[in-house]
Amino acid sequence: MEQFTILLALQNTVGWVTAVGVIAVLIVLYILFSTSHKKEDKEVAKAKVYKVRRKYFWGLTAVMAIGFLSSMAFLPYGNQDDKTDVTYSVLAFQWGWKIAEGDKLLTESVDEFRGANKIDVIPGQFVKFIVGAKDVTHSFGIYNEAGDMVAQVQAMPGYTNDLYYHFTEPGVYKVLCMEYCGIAHAMMIATINVQGPLNDVEETKVETPSEELSEENEEFKIDVVEAENNDLQGQL
Repeated sequence: MEQFTILLALQNTVGWVTAVGVIAVLIVLYILFSTSHKKEDKEVAKAKVYKVRRKYFWGLTAVMAIGFLSSMAFLPYGNQDDKTDVTYSVLAFQWGWKIAEGDKLLTESVDEFRGANKIDVIPGQFVKFIVGAKDVTHSFGIYNEAGDMVAQVQAMPGYTNDLYYHFTEPGVYKVLCMEYCGIAHAMMIATINVQGPLNDVEETKVETPSEELSEENEEFKIDVVEAENNDLQGQL
């Protein structure tokens, strides 16, 4: 989130610098033309304008280049494979989805690829999707329960695109095709079920009858020993 905030601030800064530069050029042009009355003066002013325009162009180009190269360090496009918890291959076809764990789409042909239209993901997992298509161009879009699209990538025949998404919120996510691909386009729906791991259930200890009987036996033994001691003391 911090990276996006810095990037947005840089974009705003570049926008303001550009706006100020345009206003400065317009002011210079106005002064040059408004103070020139003779034909000869206008020719001189024209030459000055072209000179200022060249300087402005190269200066603005240098500022934009420096800003662009500086902002590259804040873009979230680093190596995401190091953070990946699980990888899924996704094959789009008319009209459905095949999803399978692993990178099978890179090692198997689209005709051999097998998968399901529903997968289970543990909350907190960082998932890599390897997305391709069998026939025509599709679009792999993931929607949360609120109906917001949280991730999207093109699914194209003959190519694979990587999509990374961190499933931080549990729920039932839907996969829809975002590019019209034929008459049954609206039927292309898959499900990503994000649910908690099984070990989240708290274990409770239940006393078994054998444990209760053993405790009663211990109490009985203590009572017997005390009774025998009392008898011995009475005899003495």
